[in-house]
Amino acid sequence: MLYPGIKNSTVDFSNYSYCHIIAEIGLNHNGSIELAKENIRKSVIAGCTYVKIQKRSPLDLSSKGMLIDKFDKCPAFGSNQLQVRDRHEFTKKQYLELANYAESYGALLFTSVFDIPSLEFALDCNCKIIKIASHSNTNSQLLNKINEYKLPSIMSTGGASIQEIDEAVNLLSDCNLSLMHCVSAYPTPKELASLGTIPFLHERYSLPVGFSSHENGISQSIASAALGACMIERHVTLSQTMEGLDHKISLNFEELSSLRNHINNIVGTINIKKEIFEQEFSARNNYHVGIYALRDIQKGEILKTGENIRLCQPAGDFRINLTGLEVNSSNKPVEVISNIKEGEQIKKNQVS
Repeated sequence: MLYPGIKNSTVDFSNYSYCHIIAEIGLNHNGSIELAKENIRKSVIAGCTYVKIQKRSPLDLSSKGMLIDKFDKCPAFGSNQLQVRDRHEFTKKQYLELANYAESYGALLFTSVFDIPSLEFALDCNCKIIKIASHSNTNSQLLNKINEYKLPSIMSTGGASIQEIDEAVNLLSDCNLSLMHCVSAYPTPKELASLGTIPFLHERYSLPVGFSSHENGISQSIASAALGACMIERHVTLSQTMEGLDHKISLNFEELSSLRNHINNIVGTINIKKEIFEQEFSARNNYHVGIYALRDIQKGEILKTGENIRLCQPAGDFRINLTGLEVNSSNKPVEVISNIKEGEQIKKNQVS
């Protein structure tokens, strides 16, 4: 099966004629494979062809003290981070079941990896894309290991300086790498969104650049598409009122569908206009100004506005008729090479 941007298991997000939306289910499945499947199904219905979860090995990722300290963010799932994190981890069998389920809907499932055992898990599951979360963009050990496998990878840039992004991109030089501008503030207020970073990163690294957003709503995400983001990652949830780690900073599926519709209306509009479109000819020919003789003009005369010519509508065919800029913007005098009668529109082939 071919997905947008994917051919022969090689991912390329550099096609800016389409903006992908990655539905970040993340941990919002709450450890339930059935909830994960429902998130996948609704993500596809909303217009996503990529869906993503997260994979951690808590004992390899975090210090013992961090894992066993009191953690009261979601007490129904445990009293410390180790209990909460373990609840959200899927087995290989479960991951493959979810991947096959996503594929049955025409979508590709992949995962963020936060540590080397999780990377090895993803590789063992034949994961087609490796996501490097903002939390991992300074983990040089992990980045070097990812680079060894030369897999398509996407790295978020939240919480990193430009110098750190430079280093991380250098460490991932053998990957088919894409970047995601990201601000690690939950939620991200508009004054911190810094969306101009998207074209900045694209110019700096000559890599595809998207936007991983933690905003409330969809305004920043829509704007990112207009700035050339080739992909947008948003956390999604069945309900923002569910207990769990990320539900409150996630989009519901009505919002996700609205985002897809807005982006569809933007993509294809950010090209650069350097020529006159054929569709503009009618308005230009009728409402731009042409050059008309104020009186009879003799061969050899120099055209001068207000003396022997005037500028007025209609311009007519600009490929044939003389334009105002050709007379008044040139340092070289425009000389008439044939007699012209009063009121006649002057053509290009009548002057030198």
